Amino acid sequence: MADVIVTGYAVRFPLVGMVLAFAHYVAGLERLGHRVVYLEESGWEQSCYNPVTGEHGDEPTFGMSILSDVLDRLGAGSTPIWYFDRSTSTWHGVDERQVLDALSGCDLLLNLGGVCQLDAFDRCLTTALVDMDPGFTQAGRFGAPYLSSYDVLFTYGTNINNPGCLIPNIEGLQWVPTVPPVVAGYWRARRDTGHENSGGLAQPAVFSTVANLDAYGAIDVDGRSYGQKGPELDRLGGMASRVSAATGGIGRLELALAGGDQAAVNRLTGKGWSVVDAQATSLEPAGYETYLLDSSGEFSVAKEAYVGLRTGWFSDRSVCYLASGRPVIVQHTGFDFQRYQGPEGGLVTWRTPDEALEAVADVVGDYGRHQAAALRWASDVFGHDVVLAELLEVARVGHGSDLRAKPQGPR
Repeated sequence: MADVIVTGYAVRFPLVGMVLAFAHYVAGLERLGHRVVYLEESGWEQSCYNPVTGEHGDEPTFGMSILSDVLDRLGAGSTPIWYFDRSTSTWHGVDERQVLDALSGCDLLLNLGGVCQLDAFDRCLTTALVDMDPGFTQAGRFGAPYLSSYDVLFTYGTNINNPGCLIPNIEGLQWVPTVPPVVAGYWRARRDTGHENSGGLAQPAVFSTVANLDAYGAIDVDGRSYGQKGPELDRLGGMASRVSAATGGIGRLELALAGGDQAAVNRLTGKGWSVVDAQATSLEPAGYETYLLDSSGEFSVAKEAYVGLRTGWFSDRSVCYLASGRPVIVQHTGFDFQRYQGPEGGLVTWRTPDEALEAVADVVGDYGRHQAAALRWASDVFGHDVVLAELLEVARVGHGSDLRAKPQGPR
């Protein structure tokens, strides 16, 4: 059993889809038998966003409560949640002495996304970064000054060590590919409890996703600018308007949109998309789960940077769809299917609008096969016991720590 401290960006931005990206690590590690603490620091003043009021401030209580709720649903409700406010040098949920003692005895600090940094992190025996935004991280957007300080560097850029990948190289740094983990058993149980779409293809067959068109802007790599999802949605043209005809009148695409004004909504609906408010779907855990579970699957573009740099990125939201038995149809980013081999179907990638349309039609036409394959992808490739066991073994071998897992119960 190891002592692990996980850091992330869940308290400051407590929309459930974001929170789950970090909570699956915490809950997964606990299910593997490790002692886990979640720690976050404010980063800057007024960094805590309250999605109910739409205001930014320094008070972390709302975010801590949402994270606690999500962890409780995943079976990790007893996990300590610690938060440090830089503006007042105040700890929430813990006192400073306890934090320093915990860091000094910590087997592994797992920094998810690189957006938290405290000098005391170097007290931990092993430190590891998980790069959740390949290309953006290496171009200096996240955690750049501290990358060389970690013992192990992981990345969602699964293509990073393969020919053709254009992620910027940082001399002296070695990256280990990984993928987002999911507590597959939790989502499977939710799928089997009280959802009309749990047993087959609903009509209409709605393929949904959650997207922010602009998020945190573009990066420049070798003289070219690479942006967010907006450009990739534009490249689909009117493909969404063709989905109904291609699926016998039952299919449609829906986008839970964040970061777009009314003009953006009008452009999307004019191209055949159904558009709903992303924030409304992500305010509380039950609502977010229902949004995914009431979908027939996911259809999504990726960020322009992920596609253009051929990063091999895969989404922490998509693994939730897969674990719910919802097939995933996503834009090809160079994902390394040789390294992460799953069943035929369930996870389908596309490069062009015509390929995207064909993929939707294929999933609708053979939904049972794709649904069963989606569940196997979630369990066999993205399951927390698979992903986190490998991650811990890499960290152990790389730095000599005793991070061996002791499974407790089914996933």
